Parts: sequence; structure tokens; C-alpha cells
Amino acid sequence: MAAIDPLTAGGVLLATAATDAVYVMFTSAVVARRRVPAATWSSVWYLLSSYAVISYTENWIYVAFASRHCDRRVARMRGR
Repeated sequence: MAAIDPLTAGGVLLATAATDAVYVMFTSAVVARRRVPAATWSSVWYLLSSYAVISYTENWIYVAFASRHCDRRVARMRGR
């Protein structure tokens, strides 16, 4: 198993966290029927998601860094 690169681990965590904010902006643009901003936010959303996915397909341990953010998000949604 390859060693964990702290920079990549942090990047995965930040990309996963930023995906939430970008998704909100994308949804807002879609609801407002603003095509160009929706397309722009969609491309940023895919870029961030692909970075996280590519990173943890190279080394599965990076899934832990992505899931750490998801655990907090689910707990927040449940009111914990």
C-alpha cells in the first residue's frame, strides 16, 4: 500500500467540503433559471468531485478523508 500524502488527503477533504457549497450555488442558479451560471457551477462541481474520486481510486485510504466530511454533514442534517 502506498503512503498517505498529507497534501492529497487535505485536498480530498477540501474538495469534498467545497462540493457542498458549489452544489448549493448550482441549485440556486438552476432554480433562478440562469443558464450560464448553472453551467459554470456544474463544471466546478464535476471538477471537484473528479479530483476526490481520482485521488481515492489511486489509494483507497483517501476515502476516509472524504467520508469524514460526509459524516459531519449527515450529523448536521440530523440535528446532532
